[in-house]
Amino acid sequence: MAHGIFRSDNCTYTHDPAKIRTIETYGEIDNGAPITLGALATTGKYAGEREVFTTSAATGAEATTVFVVTTPELDYEKYTLGEFSNASGAIGRAVAMEKYDIFSVTSEVLSAIPTTTNKYIAAGNGKWTVSSASAKAFAQFLNSDVQDGVTFYGFEVL
Repeated sequence: MAHGIFRSDNCTYTHDPAKIRTIETYGEIDNGAPITLGALATTGKYAGEREVFTTSAATGAEATTVFVVTTPELDYEKYTLGEFSNASGAIGRAVAMEKYDIFSVTSEVLSAIPTTTNKYIAAGNGKWTVSSASAKAFAQFLNSDVQDGVTFYGFEVL
């Protein structure tokens, strides 16, 4: 099964590490998926760690509280980018995005393929919900492109 791929095209977190959080995943989560952060972990194997935050599904979350999963895919001998996912309960990385940030994801983390009509994405359960409604929208569709045979859908954060 293919998994989501995230690409940071022009994002502020790449120059501002204060926007990056270490997370403990609430379930198996693909890169590029929306989540919400909880508190610092107080139970389980990461309890007491000063920088590990709990996570939950972002379904219906306000855009300003949504983080995007962007864990680096480190072991290329075990999998390709499209095979990587964040295992349940694993350590990962999530980032806060700013207005005008531009990022791209693959279709595995989208509820549908975006179009000029259905151009908004809002947080869903492990995926972005694509629609024509701007209510609670996190970003809007810019374009698509193919890189190394993989189709990416580019978005600008609202």
